[in-house]
Amino acid sequence: MKPAAALALAFACCLPAATLTEQERNLLLTHLEQSAKRFKASIENVSEAQWKFKPASDRWSIAECAEHVVTVDDMTFGFATTQLLKMPAPAQTPTKVPDEKILSGAADRSTKVKTAPFLEPKGKFPDRPAVLAAFDQSLAKIAAYVRTTQDDLRAHGFQSEGGYRDAYQMLLVLAGHAERHAQQIDEVKADPKYPK
Repeated sequence: MKPAAALALAFACCLPAATLTEQERNLLLTHLEQSAKRFKASIENVSEAQWKFKPASDRWSIAECAEHVVTVDDMTFGFATTQLLKMPAPAQTPTKVPDEKILSGAADRSTKVKTAPFLEPKGKFPDRPAVLAAFDQSLAKIAAYVRTTQDDLRAHGFQSEGGYRDAYQMLLVLAGHAERHAQQIDEVKADPKYPK
C-alpha cells in the first residue's frame, strides 16, 4: 500500500462517528412528545368496561392497543440502539426512505397491518395505570437517549420491505406509532357498542 493511501486509511479509521444534529434530535423529541400526548389523551378517563371492550373478536380493545404500544416501544428501541448499531455500515451509501415518509407512514391508519405474533398483546399489564407507568418509563428512557447519545444512528440500518431504514429512522417510527394506535383507540370508541 502506498504511504498516502495508508495515511488516508489510518485517518479515516480514527474519525469520530457522526452524531445526531441538534435538528435531528429536536425533530425526534418533538414528535415523540406530540404522539405521547395524543396517545395518553386517548386512554384518559376510560372506564374499566371501556378499557376491556372489544368491537369484535378479531379486533383489539383499548387495553390491548395500549399494551402493544409499550411492547413495540421497548422492542424497537432495543433493536435500533443495540442490534442495528452492531451491524456494519453498508459499503455503499444506500438510498434511504426520507424521514418525512417514515413519520407519516408510521402514523397512517389508512392501511391496516397485522402485527407480528411476538408483538401481539398478551395481557401483561393488570390495568390502565400499569400501562401508563410502563409507557412513561419507556418514553423517558428513549428521550434521555435521544438527548445525549453520541451513537452514529445514521450509519447503521437495514433493508426493509419499504426501503432502507437507519437506526434514527427506527426511532422516528416510534414517534408515529403511538399516534397510529391513538387513532385505533378512537375507532374503538366510535363503535356503536362501545360502553357509555
